[in-house]
Amino acid sequence: MGTLLAHLGGRSMASIRKKGRNWQAIIRINKRNIYRTFEKKSDASKWASEIETSIRQGLYVDNSRLNTIRLKELVWLFYEKTKRNAKHPKRFKSEIVNLLRFPICDLFLTELTVQVLAEFRDEHVALGKSASTVKKYLGLISRAINKGRREMSVPLAYNPVAIIEKPKEGKGRDRILSEVEYEHLLNVASQSKQHWLADIIIFAQETLMRQGEILAMKRLNVSREKNTLYIPDTKNGEARSIGLSNAAMQVIERQPTGIDGKVFQIRTRHQLDYWFTKAVDEACIMDFTFHDLRHCGTSRLAENGWNTQELQAQGGWKDVRMLARYTHINGEHLARKLRSHV
Repeated sequence: MGTLLAHLGGRSMASIRKKGRNWQAIIRINKRNIYRTFEKKSDASKWASEIETSIRQGLYVDNSRLNTIRLKELVWLFYEKTKRNAKHPKRFKSEIVNLLRFPICDLFLTELTVQVLAEFRDEHVALGKSASTVKKYLGLISRAINKGRREMSVPLAYNPVAIIEKPKEGKGRDRILSEVEYEHLLNVASQSKQHWLADIIIFAQETLMRQGEILAMKRLNVSREKNTLYIPDTKNGEARSIGLSNAAMQVIERQPTGIDGKVFQIRTRHQLDYWFTKAVDEACIMDFTFHDLRHCGTSRLAENGWNTQELQAQGGWKDVRMLARYTHINGEHLARKLRSHV
């Protein structure tokens, strides 16, 4: 079999043997063989010595398993282990299934290098995907790797996603409707077959609430005495109470009562997005989304004298920098304010 190099407490054994014109170093670890072939016997001996030293020091990581595990298998295992704690289970599964469509998920973990991940990032940015979308893809891969390293004995020495540079967020949207545009949109929406369309536009701008928060809102969380709404389930994970304007309260009162207790009887986000986009197109308003109503409402309240802390509490922003992306003070308002102090 060749020359015995070492025997480490019964845990590992190395030997060098001639194999054709080459030399093969073989190390036995816990009843398993790892081996590597070299042109020179001295290189084989050096490799075997280095591996045995790392074993002795407790630093050796057996990467052979990484050649048998594909990224898609790790991502799916991650999903199975975490789906019970997902805040939005259906959305979480959809994100996982979408990620698994990409060719990168067919790679073995040994092939998942920093360079491969950087190319994956650049490819999707070039395809026009937003920075937040690409970061979401990378975030899912990173979470799967971390879960595998911590709880599934996946022998990855480090998380390659943590090393690559993440795509930078673009400039925040600043699409704000003029008063004329807003009134025209409401007029078109009021003629829609969906009785709730104009009301939900008013409500979104009045409250600064996110789309998901509005669709999940229930009557039992509305206080008619205090004109407040309690939002137990938010994007940032922290419940909050917000104020309701008279216009917002009137919208709530106009909605028919449903058996599920929700204020707006809208089945899905897709339904809302479809009818809202249809109204925007019919109103000939360019480049405006439902989420932009949050920008409109925030800027309007800022112009009416709301301070940063009040806006943060109403809109549910943890970071004042994110709030800054939503607040766009109209130049005409600034001009009026300056004239009032002359």
